[in-house]
Amino acid sequence: MEYPDIRKKKGPEFTVSHSPGSEQRSRIYKGTPEVEEGIMLALERVEFVYDYISGVTTDQCLERKAKSHIFIDQIFSLIGMGKNGMEGIALDCITMSSWTLFQPNDFYPPHPVLEIQNAKQVQNHIVSLIKNEKKYERLLKKTKKWKKYIGYKNTINYIASVIGDQFKW
Repeated sequence: MEYPDIRKKKGPEFTVSHSPGSEQRSRIYKGTPEVEEGIMLALERVEFVYDYISGVTTDQCLERKAKSHIFIDQIFSLIGMGKNGMEGIALDCITMSSWTLFQPNDFYPPHPVLEIQNAKQVQNHIVSLIKNEKKYERLLKKTKKWKKYIGYKNTINYIASVIGDQFKW
């Protein structure tokens, strides 16, 4: 995931976004009701803008996601983190997901994704990051550093390690 042409400047208001896709997909795969419960709980404690990104083109989705400070990928997913979450990282968003299947290896070291399994964890992470600017900045720095691992070169080299050196970048 590399998006060099998308402006990644964050807006003046702290923004949290979630992009579940279709209504059916959001309930089955993204855990949107649980995400939104966490959003509502967090809004009781801190101020931020919630951007529910749905029904727009891919380009519009990426532009809006790039303006977000935090991107919530999904809860309860059997597939781990999806393309949406990787896009969040690539667009310099602190990303939350129920990504529990990831195992660090030579190509993918421990990730900066905040794990969420329920609404309370969504709330706690949002509140903590908004109230503690230094914590937010530290995690953002880790996210920006880690995103190189989801770039083309690293991905090709990982695939080459699995299928053979003749494909090395």
